[in-house]
Amino acid sequence: MKDSELRGIVLKKFYQERGKDKYFPKVEDFPENDIDSIFRISSQLKEHGLLKVWKSVGRPATNGFGEISADGVDVIEGTKETRLAISITNNNHNVSVGNISNSSSLAIGSGNTISIENNINEIVEALKASGSSDEEIQGALKLLKKFITHPLVNTMVGASFGLL
Repeated sequence: MKDSELRGIVLKKFYQERGKDKYFPKVEDFPENDIDSIFRISSQLKEHGLLKVWKSVGRPATNGFGEISADGVDVIEGTKETRLAISITNNNHNVSVGNISNSSSLAIGSGNTISIENNINEIVEALKASGSSDEEIQGALKLLKKFITHPLVNTMVGASFGLL
């Protein structure tokens, strides 16, 4: 499992437990992951301001507790972006949030607001590394730009693809 996916799972659990004073992660809460990974991810979430509190106890850590921050709540609810890559699964839809530059939000489904992770750099780099001629690469980039700048697509993704 990628860290971005585990971050989404852990942050979502902190979100679900936000009515409590503190949440104490347990192995049973994350059946497919070890507690060391959960503690490591919790530290990352705290480092990026998505947890207001995170404390682990012991070396190696044997227990820990934390509390989601307002920013963490906003990320889960889709009203705020984060620089940290987080993949959140909601209603059987996988949504990546984070590592976004020059982006805007997009409404999908039943009023959910999400941010689109910008992977244009990867596409452009793959095109450049394809071994194709400069003319073919430029042609592909023009077609990609034409697609992205189409009014319907542009309306849906906003300025997310300003890298071309």
